[in-house]
Amino acid sequence: SAASDVYKRQAELFAIGSPDIERERLILTGRGFPPRQPAMLLASESGATVPLPGSTQPLCLGAPVYRLLATTTQTRPDGSFAALLPTLQGPLAGALMAGDAWHVQAWFRDPVSAGARDTGTSSSTSSSVIVFLQ
Repeated sequence: SAASDVYKRQAELFAIGSPDIERERLILTGRGFPPRQPAMLLASESGATVPLPGSTQPLCLGAPVYRLLATTTQTRPDGSFAALLPTLQGPLAGALMAGDAWHVQAWFRDPVSAGARDTGTSSSTSSSVIVFLQ
């Protein structure tokens, strides 16, 4: 069906706004996520391709992996979300430095994925984005 085909695409993550740490105006936004589902923004200073048990897509972050927000966010009814990247406060305050490149990816619950019905898969990851901080 057309409705289930929507969730077979990989969710996409984008960074918009200013990468200037002091301005704290960088927004991470996504589309193509299942509606009204929990999601977490994860980050690492390196990229990788790591199979993630229970997920339809791999984790594209190298170790160590950090949570960007202290709380889990919720995707909107249209399958999108947006969150301000906390550069001056939050879990990575003080670790984010001008000149750094951070790999960012979203993990989310995906109860309607094709894999969920067949293999018990109940989560997935978005595309990753590299954020070059200034």
